[in-house]
Amino acid sequence: NIRENDWNQELINETARLVSDSIVKIRNMNLLDVEFLKTLPIDSEHFTKEKTPFRPIFEAVKKKLSSNEALLPTYDNSYIDGNHAFIARGRDLCSLLTGEQLDLLFNKKGSRWLDENITEDRMPELRKYLIEEINIREIDPELFARQFDGEFALKQSDIWVIEFYAFLLDHNALWRKGSSWERPGLLRLKPIIRLDNNSHVPPFDDRGFVNAYLPHPDHSVRKMFPRIVKDSIALNKKARGFLESLGITEPDNVAALLEIILPTYKNGTKIPEHENLQHVEWILKTLDGCESSRRNTLLEEIARTRLLFAVNASNQQKEYKTPAEIHLGEKYTGNSSLAIFF
Repeated sequence: NIRENDWNQELINETARLVSDSIVKIRNMNLLDVEFLKTLPIDSEHFTKEKTPFRPIFEAVKKKLSSNEALLPTYDNSYIDGNHAFIARGRDLCSLLTGEQLDLLFNKKGSRWLDENITEDRMPELRKYLIEEINIREIDPELFARQFDGEFALKQSDIWVIEFYAFLLDHNALWRKGSSWERPGLLRLKPIIRLDNNSHVPPFDDRGFVNAYLPHPDHSVRKMFPRIVKDSIALNKKARGFLESLGITEPDNVAALLEIILPTYKNGTKIPEHENLQHVEWILKTLDGCESSRRNTLLEEIARTRLLFAVNASNQQKEYKTPAEIHLGEKYTGNSSLAIFF
């Protein structure tokens, strides 16, 4: 029941200036924390949508917190202005990404995380106010994954990459395989795998084949494969656990066929018939002994490869063909008439 008159309006305006100015003084006394922020007029619904004479106080505080003054408490117990502040959706993001890394990801300078207690669960009203009124951006793991790129990855240390892989163990949605009801994780096609030459590649190519392998204990086997995860990373228990969960393994017979043998049939190399027979025998033995998903991957690649030595029945010309391009002759079917039609 506050009367609308000049005196009361002057009192409200003076209170607005007093509250606004007090924020700086409270900060200078090292008392400006999230609990103090919660005592300020931050209820947007009340002060903007309901008729109230106290709106000037709300607007004065908003103007002060939106200014270039460092008045917002940060994750590292200092203060930052709203233009350089970020809210982390998850404490593990605060631990993973420094201010300098936020600068790289979002093309800023001087970025900092706000106090990690500002969350939807712990302080929903303060979080909403900072996002909607002060225009502070909230970063969740998915947005981090969207911003992640090769340039950012190359600037990180091996220790950070290990911490990054440990972080991803708890965020399966960022790298899961797609299905009929779930889209694939954003990082499956981003350069998150650090190789032994410090370059980065995505874990999978466009066909879904692995792009890199864990170091093989036999050095003679290892040097056959051009893309190997860096030793210092692969030796870490959590990092290796993530890589294996992702589908990165030590190279095996399937890997040798996919990476070394089958590509020779696509690059124009002339393969002698006796070597081709050895390759086919190796393929048959490998198919007989590997698990279903690896078997399917190998079969899909074989179907696209001119691997089988065939004879043209009309002119006896010999050449390599894909399985779908040839037919079994009399030697395999007992039917000599097939050569007439195919």
